Amino acid sequence: MPLTKIQSLGITDGTIVNADINASAAIDSTKLSGVANTPSFRAFLNANQTIANNTDTIITFNSETFDTDSAFNTANGRFTVPAGKAGKYFFFAQCQWNTGTDFEPYNINIKKNGSRQHYGSVDRNEASNTFFISSILDLAVSDYIEIAVYHVLGSSLDVVGSTDVSYFFGYKLI
Repeated sequence: MPLTKIQSLGITDGTIVNADINASAAIDSTKLSGVANTPSFRAFLNANQTIANNTDTIITFNSETFDTDSAFNTANGRFTVPAGKAGKYFFFAQCQWNTGTDFEPYNINIKKNGSRQHYGSVDRNEASNTFFISSILDLAVSDYIEIAVYHVLGSSLDVVGSTDVSYFFGYKLI
């Protein structure tokens, strides 16, 4: 037998409330205002970016798939928390080297206001040229997030510019 009513208990202003909810009722979208994972963005590298040996380098994701609050800057590869949008955010970044051989240890970093918050490292024994990182960060208004990579191959490497392999996205958690 299908469920048509749900009985719920809730607390409103310290008072316990018992309410019957009709499960088939339509959701009132006006009550969802402000309940969205925004700001949100997805940016990508549209051309190869050269990374010098032994140098922590910011990846300048220079194109966007979307940016709900115009909070991502394609000129410097930074997401900056807009006014009124402080909170916890989820971020993910992936990059790919232009070569699949001769790997030494390398890493990818999430930086908050220029300081490394989290990093992922790949050892020379790994046979992959694609690497990624994700994290949840608590951010205040005007905090900014960047992605940096680092390697010690001995010569410069390129991060591949492609919407499918070198990208960065994030969104505010609700």
